[in-house]
Amino acid sequence: MQLLKSKIQSRYWRNPNRTAVKTRLAAILVAGTLFVMILMIYPDSWWPVKQKSTGKIVEVREMPPGGTVPTSDSTNRDLEYFYFFPAIAGTPAKLPVLIVVGGLNAKGHHYVTGHWREFAKENGFAIVSPSFCFNEADWQRQRSYQFPAVWSGQAMNDILDSLAKKGPIDKNRLYLFGHSAGAQFVHRFALLYPERCRAVAAHAPGGVTLPEATAPVRFLIAVGLNDTPERVACARRFAKACGEHGIQIDLKEFPGIGHQLTGEAIQMSFDFFARVKKEEQKPCFSGNGGS
Repeated sequence: MQLLKSKIQSRYWRNPNRTAVKTRLAAILVAGTLFVMILMIYPDSWWPVKQKSTGKIVEVREMPPGGTVPTSDSTNRDLEYFYFFPAIAGTPAKLPVLIVVGGLNAKGHHYVTGHWREFAKENGFAIVSPSFCFNEADWQRQRSYQFPAVWSGQAMNDILDSLAKKGPIDKNRLYLFGHSAGAQFVHRFALLYPERCRAVAAHAPGGVTLPEATAPVRFLIAVGLNDTPERVACARRFAKACGEHGIQIDLKEFPGIGHQLTGEAIQMSFDFFARVKKEEQKPCFSGNGGS
C-alpha cells in the first residue's frame, strides 16, 4: 500500500499538468465511493452469503423472485417474502408448499436457493420464506412474529394467497420448517391451522405452545443437548404433550450440538418431509385431504 502511494505521488509531482491529474484522482475517488455505497445498500446481490445452517458459502448474485404483503404490525409493515416453483412437465398439478422460517431476523432469500431449491425440485414442493423482523418490545407482550395468532399467521395466509396467483400451489397442503424463532412460529401456526398442515420440523424453539387436543399434523422437534437448558426442556415438554394428545411426534436430540442448525438436522428434515409426502399419497393416509 505504501509503495502504491509513493508511485502515485511520484507520478503526480512529475506531471506538469497537475490539474488533469487531480481531476482523474477525483473521478476515481467518486467512482470508488459510489461502488462501496452500492455494496452497502445491496450486499446480498454482490457478496457470497455464508448460510448459518450449513456454514457453506452460497453465491446469491441474483435475488430469487419475491414480493411483499402489508401487515398490521408496525415493525413488519411491508413483509417481504421469497419463493421458488420447480418446473413441472405437462399439465401442472397443485404443489404442496414448504414454508421455511429461519432464526431471528433471517432473510427469506437464503431458504429458496441452494440445497433448499434442490430438495424442492427433487420432491415436488413449492417453497416460500418470509423475512420477518423482530421487535423486542413486541416479544415481551407476545405480539412478535413468533405468535401467529396475533398477526403473522394472517400475513402468511396473505402470502399464500398471493403465491397462488403466481403458480399452481395447494394452500391446504403445508409443510413447515423453522429454526429458533422460526421454530416458534411454525409449530404455533400448525396448531392454529392443523387441518391445513401436514408436517412440521421445528428446531430449537426458545418457547412452545402446548397442544390442547389431537391434531392431524406430524411433528419433528429437534434440539442440541449443548443448547440452553430452557430450549432442551421446551423440546421435551412439547414432545410429551403431543404424545399425551395422540399427535405423531418425533423428538431428536443431538449430543455435542448447541443452538446452531446443522446440515444433518436439515437433511433429517428433508427426509421427514419426503416420507410424509410419500405416505399421504397412499389411499390409507389418515391426514386431511384437500386442495
